[in-house]
Parts: sequence; C-alpha cells; structure tokens
Amino acid sequence: MNILFVTHRFVDPHIGGIERITYNLTNSLKQNGYGCYSSYFEEYKSDMADENVFDGIKKISEEHVFESIRSWIIEKNIQIVIAQGSDESVNSIMPELSKAVKSVSKCKLIFAFHTMPGFEQVDLNKNVLLYRIFHGQDFIYNAKYLLFCFFKPIIKKIIGSKWTMKYKLPYQYSDKVVVLTEKYREIYAEWADEKNLDKICSIPNMYYSQANADKKECGKEKIMLWVGRFDDRSKRLSLALEAWRHLGDEVNEWRFCIVGYGMDENYYRSYVEKYNLKNVSFEGFQDPSKYYEKASIYLMTSAFEGFPMVLLEAMEKGTVPVVFDSFASLHDVIDDGVNGFVVENNQLNTYCSRIKQLMMNEELRARMSCSAISSLNKFSSDRVIKKWIDLFDNLLKE
Repeated sequence: MNILFVTHRFVDPHIGGIERITYNLTNSLKQNGYGCYSSYFEEYKSDMADENVFDGIKKISEEHVFESIRSWIIEKNIQIVIAQGSDESVNSIMPELSKAVKSVSKCKLIFAFHTMPGFEQVDLNKNVLLYRIFHGQDFIYNAKYLLFCFFKPIIKKIIGSKWTMKYKLPYQYSDKVVVLTEKYREIYAEWADEKNLDKICSIPNMYYSQANADKKECGKEKIMLWVGRFDDRSKRLSLALEAWRHLGDEVNEWRFCIVGYGMDENYYRSYVEKYNLKNVSFEGFQDPSKYYEKASIYLMTSAFEGFPMVLLEAMEKGTVPVVFDSFASLHDVIDDGVNGFVVENNQLNTYCSRIKQLMMNEELRARMSCSAISSLNKFSSDRVIKKWIDLFDNLLKE
C-alpha cells in the first residue's frame, strides 16, 4: 500500500512538530512495508535536515492542487492521502484535495489535525504584543491584533464563521478526521458545528525512543530547561521567565537553559536584562538532546499544544516536567504527582511552589524521574502504528 502525506512545509523533523511527527510516522510505515510519498507547499529546511525517508517528494503550488495531487496519485498508485493539518494552507485546500482523491477509485483522504481544537481563542500576552509593536516587529499584523484585543467580542462574532469553516471543511471533505486525544473528538465536532462523532477518531503521536529503556536518572545537574519556539502566544516562555524571577534567591545553585528561536527573542532577552535575572542562558536553535540528559526539571508553559512531543523527549531522559493545565492531551502523558506536576492554568504561585518542591527534594526528583521514563511505553511506535494500520484497512473496506 502507498501513502501520500500532504504538509505545508518540507518534512524536516528539526523545524516543527508536524514535520517531526510526519517523519516518525513515515519511518514506522516503511518498516511495515508501506510506500510513502510527500507533497508540500513551502521549501523550508534547517541546517540539520535529515536524510530523506520518502520514496518520492513533490513540491506543489496552492493554485494547482488538483492537477498535481491527482497525477501523483495515479503515477504512484496511492491508496491513502493524509493531509497533515492545523495550518490554514492545508485546511483550506481540502475541497481541491478531496476532488483529486475522489477522481481516482479506491483512494481515501484522511485529515489529521495536529493541534488543540479552538486554539484560535488563545490571547497573546499584552506586554509582548506592545513590545512587538513598539519595536516594529511585523507592525501591521501586530497592530491588527491589538485592535482585535480591544474589540474582541464584536470581532469574534464577525470572524466566528471563518473559524467554523476551518474545521468544517476538513470534516466534510475527508473520509476520516484524526485528532490527537479522545478528549479532542467532541471539541473538534463543536468547532466544526457537526453532531456526528463517528467520522472523528483519535490517534496519539508516536514516540521514537532515543535512549535505552532501562536508563535511569544519571548525570543530572541543577538545571531547569525550556525548549520551544519563541512565539509567546502559543509557547509562553514569558511565564517561565516570570516564574524564575519569583523564585528569587532560591535559584542561586540552579541554571535556567532556554533552547529555541523565534520572533519574541528580543523581548525575552530584554526581560532578563530588566529584572537582572541570574543564571539564565539562551542556547539558540539546536538539538536539545544533550540538555534533556543534564536537566533535572522541565518547564512547559504552553498555552496550547496538539500533543506535546518535547514533553515526551524530556521525560524519556528523566527530566521531570512542571506543566500548566492548558490543553487536554497533557493528561494522556502526565499523572500529576507521579511522573510530573500539573498546575492549574495561569496559577503562577502554585507553579513556583511545585518547582521549589522539586528543587528542594532530590529523592522526589529521582522517583518522579524514573516514573517519567517508564510512562512512555503507551506511545511506542509499535502501539501507535497499529492504530494507523487498522484505520487504513477499515477505510479501504468501505
């Protein structure tokens, strides 16, 4: 059987979650005898781009979706097309994509939604927004966003139908919608204004282990770690920096390592300078593996996530996470007080208390570290790939 993935960007696992997920899923499918192909819109690669895993790659334009996809389905004998969505460029082409798929007999279209349904309602930190505007960062976009914040109740009524269509189009034009946790099925249906949940199923992201299953906490240092994109609306590094500031003299023996890049870096650096924060280092864009191995505590502050892959990466190396309860899928990963701490969203004082609890108790860190490592088995490639293969088989029987 041959599978075609449609993504917004070139599938480089180092540049984003959807790309990494697609790369991992392709590896597992190929190990199970499937042929895998890639179509994408944007040519974007990192310096760390991995060797190609696909049997064929094709860059397409949004103006010629039908012709490009249809010709490749026929040429490569594609049975399943998977649209890796969340981005407007993929969601919006579903009518043309569906037309191409349905023009070829016995071919099915799956829409995989890779973030939290309803993430559009999450607001950007006003301080970060004003910093962007005053420093000329994408001025027009951010000025519009500021107006949106002032007139939100009115504007939401106007653009609410646009948000609904973003979910409704994939629902109507695909043979199956896949979300990342059972908890997202009903939420997605509500946003799509659809009643029938049978068309929506849940499959978590798979996790490829990078370490020995028997690995226990070793070589850990007094390091707190944050990894991600410097986009404060979604990742909220500003909250982690605020927590670090509130910890005060408690952090004297600890370091805070920040691995990532993005548009809000200047704001974060200015915050560190303004409050004279100690022991904070910006490590830039690089492979975070060596940081996971040394760090004892992982700070996750995201406002929303589809399925938090960086959380799994940190936990596999025994780094204990402290996470805000801001997206439903984290409860599939974290058992509060066992393999990490889950704190009510935006409750910074409680967040700091949980961090202190870990800082002051080496025995607790070691125990939770071992629990973090052992809890990842349910996301193994063997378990998750079986769910995908069952989905393919059931669709092709219809």
